[in-house]
Amino acid sequence: MTLREESMTLFSESERVPDATLQGYTRSNRMLRSQIMEEASLRVCAGHSIKNPVCFVALCTKTKPFSRSRTWASFSTLTGADLVIWEQIAGGCVVPMAFENEWPFTVFDPIEPHVDHTAEVLERRMRSFFSTHRYRKIVAAFLPRKAQRALLSRVCAGMGIELAIVPTPLQWAQFMRLMPSRRMAGKKSRWYVQTHGPSMYAPLCHPIVREWAQKEINR
Repeated sequence: MTLREESMTLFSESERVPDATLQGYTRSNRMLRSQIMEEASLRVCAGHSIKNPVCFVALCTKTKPFSRSRTWASFSTLTGADLVIWEQIAGGCVVPMAFENEWPFTVFDPIEPHVDHTAEVLERRMRSFFSTHRYRKIVAAFLPRKAQRALLSRVCAGMGIELAIVPTPLQWAQFMRLMPSRRMAGKKSRWYVQTHGPSMYAPLCHPIVREWAQKEINR
């Protein structure tokens, strides 16, 4: 199947399954290994085209389309890089921003219980995507303790792709000093409360993270 990002439809109406089969705690394992998500990965890989030598990667969000989330609203202003959402929960797909409005990415439920073989599926699909689309460099934004750091590092090392992940440990330490009133276990800084509300913890939305990512893209 040949697709063009400018005029694409990943699945026709007749090919789609009920949205409910892609949603909910009890269906997450099935969704990860579902034929629909596997086929979606293959079609995205076939339909994507490289527009920049650098690819920027960050995780998906509960908000869909992803660009409406606070995190991706910030990252969408990055220049000089193709933007790719790592839909790491349940569906396990690599989703270029041009595909964010495509079914099934508009309906999956990003809620994850413990899912066996998640890393295996993610790594296989990540390798497939980046072996088909050979970027000179990948820049990623993950929180320090995210397991995706190690997985993406392993993929890039095995394929000989330059990788930069922000924030670095030093940058994270600098970030924490910027937020002296913030406490990991409870109180949020005034900036977090005003920007995201007292129940949200989203440091990747901070403008300085975008600044670090842009510098790595420009290197």
